[in-house]
Amino acid sequence: MNQAERTTIADIPEINRQELKRIVGIIRRHAEVDLIILFGKYANGSMRSVLGGYELLLVSQQECWINTFKITEILDAAFCRPNRKEENIFLHSCSLSSLKSNCSKGNCFFISICNEGILVYDNKKCHYPIERQPYNPALHQAAYEYFADFAEVFLNRAESAWKDGQPRMAALNLFYTADMLFKAIESVFYGDVIRCSHLEYSYFRVRHFSWLLAESFNPAQNNNRMWYGQLLYYLRYSRNLPTFKVYEKDYQNCLAKLRSLRDIVARVCREYINATSKIRH
Repeated sequence: MNQAERTTIADIPEINRQELKRIVGIIRRHAEVDLIILFGKYANGSMRSVLGGYELLLVSQQECWINTFKITEILDAAFCRPNRKEENIFLHSCSLSSLKSNCSKGNCFFISICNEGILVYDNKKCHYPIERQPYNPALHQAAYEYFADFAEVFLNRAESAWKDGQPRMAALNLFYTADMLFKAIESVFYGDVIRCSHLEYSYFRVRHFSWLLAESFNPAQNNNRMWYGQLLYYLRYSRNLPTFKVYEKDYQNCLAKLRSLRDIVARVCREYINATSKIRH
């Protein structure tokens, strides 16, 4: 985006500016933040969620993690969705040092936010804005290949173990396949991954970058909720529960969904990497 064309807070409709002011106030009461940057749809940015809504990056000088899941729950309780012009709010957080580090490495997600985003809160302690940096698509390609290759290894191990009559090993490798696939898309778009066994958390982070991913793996759908629960059950009990079993139907269902997830992740990551590789600064 040309700097002269950069969207400002004045370009946003009044009703949305008032909502953002209220949202920022609630966030500040419940999280120690130094910067809040509006990006995506309302900043007319290149990095935006397919789900729309308000997209905010919360930046803190402290290295402590801001629980954006909890903050989102607080926002929905204090400022109910039906009362908002925009129902969706996408929060992402990072430390100031992480923001600077990712920008210096050429991370497209953070650079685009710094270049195109609108500052909606600044306590003047971070010396923002950060110096403009060029994108580095090779960084994202390497991240995708790293996790996608591991996912393929785990998937092959699961299939081999099942054929060899080792359901416990097959089940464990099915979980790790899903884990690596979510980490692949996380690392490509964010430059980092969360270390958590609850795959739904990873899903909620990455669903913003693909309609197909958002619709096909939404935990709100009963079959998906069972799938996430099943994989977590495999992780927790495949190694030490004497009565542990994997039924043929469950195994085949998991396998089919993982192959679908693999194809979706590959497509969205490659499209993103190809798009950023064409950007020149």
